[in-house]
Amino acid sequence: MGMPEDGMDIHVRSIEIPDSEEKSLTPLVIEFYNQGEKTLKPVVKVKIMKLEDVLDTFDQEIDEIPLKESKKVVLAWNNSKVEPGRYMARITVGLGKKEILDDIYFNILKEGSMKMDGKIISIESGKALTY
Repeated sequence: MGMPEDGMDIHVRSIEIPDSEEKSLTPLVIEFYNQGEKTLKPVVKVKIMKLEDVLDTFDQEIDEIPLKESKKVVLAWNNSKVEPGRYMARITVGLGKKEILDDIYFNILKEGSMKMDGKIISIESGKALTY
């Protein structure tokens, strides 16, 4: 398949939305690949839906994606206005006249239900500690 005449050829390699707890930020992880002949700045439009009801929308212009390079971008949606449950994100990636559309399902879990394992390596604060 040849290059588009305008030199713009963006691919979405993957879209992931991991489950998250209510009253937090839900990450939307999108990996792009610029196969074209120009540096590109796609726009991502997101509709958060429950069944057919649109609950929230937001747009985000992505920083430049150099030609022949991949870029993973993490967008964050504040889920504080919704209850735990199953939701869908209708994601449209636009670049000029070209659009890529995908529907991704994800879960918002009850606050405190996700177990977090790990070791705290360091904690930083911009303020001095007082005792």
